[in-house]
Amino acid sequence: FLQFSDVHLDSRLSFLKLPLSLTERQQRRREILEIFLLALEVARSEQIDAVLIPGDLWHNESIKGSTLARIINGCAELGDIPVVIAPGDGDCYTPESFYNNDILHFYGLPTWSDNVHIFKGGDFSTVRHPSYPHVAFTGRALIDSAPQADNPLASLIPRDLDAEINILLMCGSIEG
Repeated sequence: FLQFSDVHLDSRLSFLKLPLSLTERQQRRREILEIFLLALEVARSEQIDAVLIPGDLWHNESIKGSTLARIINGCAELGDIPVVIAPGDGDCYTPESFYNNDILHFYGLPTWSDNVHIFKGGDFSTVRHPSYPHVAFTGRALIDSAPQADNPLASLIPRDLDAEINILLMCGSIEG
């Protein structure tokens, strides 16, 4: 598997606390997108078994349509390689988010291909790997950008009891 998170595509990069000029921030944003697309290319060329993205692929308030199109097309170019996404606090899932194909269609953007599974609820759910039925992914989406008060790991997390390998995918923090 190839797993990465906190890509923060099109972020203002203000959380870095680095003295970057506007030009340098624009360059970093371009580089981050190109690295993301390169990672997808490596996944395709190496024929990995799945791409896992547990949160903060982008920031809902700053993501550009052109960036979304490149992300969505890059994931589609993986063909049968599944991409499993658990939206985080920066890219939380709401009915109005760009994880919703109806919203993408409304804006004239490409829609997520069938190889992409996006967890869309705040409760855990499970999906099987399409090529390896003994592998299951359990995850949840953050449905709000507010800090989470609950501890999702405090109670038993459902899993596919028939799968030999269960992988948990979620965005979270141990801070506080």
